[in-house]
Amino acid sequence: MLSEISKAAVDSLSKEELQHEINLAARSRFQGEKFAYVKTRLSALLAAEQAHDKAEQSTDRKKELFLKSISTWVAIGTSVLGLVFGGGWFQEYQKSKRAQTEATQRLVAEYLQPIDSLLKQNAEIYEELRSPRYVEPPMGILESYLIKIRRDGVSKHALMKQRIDTLVSSNQTILTFLAKYEPYALTNMFKSEATKFRSHAVLYSDRWKSLLEVYASNGNFPADALPFPTEFPAAVAGELEARRI
Repeated sequence: MLSEISKAAVDSLSKEELQHEINLAARSRFQGEKFAYVKTRLSALLAAEQAHDKAEQSTDRKKELFLKSISTWVAIGTSVLGLVFGGGWFQEYQKSKRAQTEATQRLVAEYLQPIDSLLKQNAEIYEELRSPRYVEPPMGILESYLIKIRRDGVSKHALMKQRIDTLVSSNQTILTFLAKYEPYALTNMFKSEATKFRSHAVLYSDRWKSLLEVYASNGNFPADALPFPTEFPAAVAGELEARRI
């Protein structure tokens, strides 16, 4: 049975430190029951973080609906008064319509279109990194890079590293845009595929960050990768279509 002191040592670690220990596997300073508790602790932190994010999104959505409700009743009241006192209701209707259009244009320009552009850029990089020039069949991109630098040295594969860096960086930018846009998402497909992409991008980034440590220690690279959700670009296109003015 795990002692309270051992539990406290694990509980003091951040989410990133816990993930690092899990990536180290047999080289982790926590083994046996302690290593199992590391996994349990990380799962608990991730679950709490997800619950917190959902609660915040729910609160933001309720605020949005409340404000929309107020705006609707204000528009109705203004229209009625305009009809009674001089016909200004049509001008108020047009004003409200313009505001909705501007809000939609902002969401598209600031979030959806940049996500769409970055996904297209990433698709080109994925295709390049899967070409015979880079890939070591039947390995994936990161596994192939590790094989190459172990065989030839890091400096000989600087370009491949740069392309992977760009890929990971673009994924992180997409995650930032998603966090800001998702509370306003319209289609269920977008919501579902965005969740899959988030899981893929976070794990891919963590594996890339740990790769050089694995290389330096001559250890084994974990193979628990989540594939890129191939329907995500179509989901973004569908969301753009739903936002079309």
